[in-house]
Amino acid sequence: MRNERKKLTEEQRAAIAAEGEVLVSASAGSGKTFVMIERMVSLVLSGKAEVRGILAVTFTNLAAAEMKERLRAAVVRRINQESAPAVRARLKEQLAQIGTADISTAVIRRYFYEADVPGAFRVADEAEAAKLRARAMDRLLDRLLEEGNADLALLAEIYAGPRGFGRLRSVLEEAYESVISMADPAAFLRALPARYGAAPFAALCGELLSPVQRRAAALRERCDRLAERLSPLVNAGLLQPKHLAFIEARRAFAASLAEAEDLFSAAALCAGAQFPSKPPRRRGEEPALAEADAALAALKEETDALKGALAGIGEAEEEERRFYAAGEVACALASLLLAFTEAYGEAKRRAGVLDFSDLEHKCLALLEQPRVRQEVAGRYTHVFVDEYQDVNPVQERILFLVSGENVFMVGDAKQSIYGFRGCSSAFFTQKFERLSQKGGALTLNSNFRSRTAVLDAVNRIFSAVMTRENGSVDYAATSVMQAGTPQQEGGGVYVAFAREEEEAERAPRGVYSVAEHIGQANEEEYPEGALIADIVLEELTRPLPDGEGGVRQTGYGDIVVLTRSKKGKAGRIVGELVRRGIP
Repeated sequence: MRNERKKLTEEQRAAIAAEGEVLVSASAGSGKTFVMIERMVSLVLSGKAEVRGILAVTFTNLAAAEMKERLRAAVVRRINQESAPAVRARLKEQLAQIGTADISTAVIRRYFYEADVPGAFRVADEAEAAKLRARAMDRLLDRLLEEGNADLALLAEIYAGPRGFGRLRSVLEEAYESVISMADPAAFLRALPARYGAAPFAALCGELLSPVQRRAAALRERCDRLAERLSPLVNAGLLQPKHLAFIEARRAFAASLAEAEDLFSAAALCAGAQFPSKPPRRRGEEPALAEADAALAALKEETDALKGALAGIGEAEEEERRFYAAGEVACALASLLLAFTEAYGEAKRRAGVLDFSDLEHKCLALLEQPRVRQEVAGRYTHVFVDEYQDVNPVQERILFLVSGENVFMVGDAKQSIYGFRGCSSAFFTQKFERLSQKGGALTLNSNFRSRTAVLDAVNRIFSAVMTRENGSVDYAATSVMQAGTPQQEGGGVYVAFAREEEEAERAPRGVYSVAEHIGQANEEEYPEGALIADIVLEELTRPLPDGEGGVRQTGYGDIVVLTRSKKGKAGRIVGELVRRGIP
């Protein structure tokens, strides 16, 4: 989306004018960063805020630089348009203030003597931090092994193999990355043993059973509605009584499951459930027969899925034993994580560095002190947060402590499914619902990037699969996109299947010829790459809108191939494109 576009949508105008605590749920291509910067500009130009009083939080240096440049350009434009000397003088003063703030680093450097860090600390990059973590892990495991540590022995039985502690190291590293995004990871790890007792086991059983019983209740109602719909067809002789028996068997199962006393009786019910087969479809051209057959098939599918929801759950005594055994492993893991956190911290102190997580936790610890919090929060009148969906619990707490009544957050909850650094779509959804009651939750669902056919396909798919139950995001209710301009009409979405690659026949072993194998590699066709090459060549024959009401010939530069990474299959795809003469 171009910055210079003058015409704003109603959604964009509402977001720019919003005041107080505001969370904007913005879909891809909706101009969310543009809106946030326009909000900043409007505050500065109207005199409601000084540039030095704005805290803008971004997640990359590139985003911070772009934000600064856009704000500078907007102020320069206004200076050139303004004729009043006093206003021009104020705007020039604002122009001199423009910069970006790194609140974590700034706060720690200012109060280093209270943060237990050296005043001249460095921030370690990811490569240096990884080396320090590996070194700390080596020293820790060697020491615990020498001491005969019981927790290490327990974990080694499960995760260690003939090649050493490689798998155990991976488990510890992944667990560390998960807990370090919590506001107080040490407190969480120390409290872990209390999570394994009679009360937690019963609560866990209830958590597993509750959603299954809700589905069962819904299935029971679905059976009632379907039986009511099909009864007239049975009475008319178009369907047979066994069709209703098919429904009734599933209704009885759903009713029993919805009223099961506990998880284990429900699991036993699912394991022993037997149902009559779906009656074959009766021949006939009546649409009602086709609809009935489809409804019965869908009912069978849902019943089978519900029957398998509790598969694998055994007797209560066995599951309780497994629960406590898992608790022993979890507590041992927590103990080693606490020891690793201490060892890694010591390694960083010796090197005089902090890593990314330290910046967050040290900053948070300082801001929890009333004097520091008041001094820091007093500098800012407005807080802006870009990519709010990437905020983790530590960052959320920091923002809460420094933001006053004027905080403007922009993000896309759908992108938080990646779980970057401990973020969760649940955080975004909960705040959006809370602010909805106060009028501070807004949406930007006009997409300026994609054609309508693409938007329709995305909306269809994600309305079905991205729900509150499986991802904490109700796409159909909050995120359905529409085109921002009439020029986006058209486009297409197609699914193509590449043929499976045939396994080469095993030839008898002989003298290996490098030249021969290079030739074979060049001649062998990679099915997925060949399919993409065919599509590219076909697209070159299609006319393309030129953006001015006409059409032009499609060129290679109009086509992009997206892959998961630059390694693996991507190289083979490139090779196939080159083989077909595609630059």
